[in-house]
Amino acid sequence: TELANGSIELNVTGPTAIRWNVGSFVDPSVFEHSFDADKVHQLIVKKAGDYFVSATLPHTIPGAGERPTQAIEVYVNDAIAPGTLGQSSYIRNASAHTESSAHVAALVRGLGAGDVIEVRTDRNNQGGVVTHMERASLYVEFMDDSRTVFSATATETQSGSNQNIE
Repeated sequence: TELANGSIELNVTGPTAIRWNVGSFVDPSVFEHSFDADKVHQLIVKKAGDYFVSATLPHTIPGAGERPTQAIEVYVNDAIAPGTLGQSSYIRNASAHTESSAHVAALVRGLGAGDVIEVRTDRNNQGGVVTHMERASLYVEFMDDSRTVFSATATETQSGSNQNIE
């Protein structure tokens, strides 16, 4: 996998789409995916409904440097899908810790036929450390109306809006 600009270096400014150019397996009645250079980062939905979207972005730093973090987020038709930000990829860069991965798993509701799903990555810090992406993965599943699915987002804990509670 690589970014839409053809690079494996994650030192980009602003959210950049991930290209899904290896091993695409799709149900042609539900999705469309093309290996054309201008569309390889897009997954087109053919069926209206709700979708479970899960993505993983492994990455490494080649040596000493700062402590980078990488975020991934799901976009639908060039807009952020609510509740899909993954920021789990802090690299400590101590005791040989030079690799990590960002993850997202979310229910994306109310998509229509022709909607375009993309996963984009963004650098959380601009420290100048070179970070290389490894092979990312994307899993998307159509949620049939007969299934009962629970999904929720929160803006605060039971103790209040401070998410840094000890």
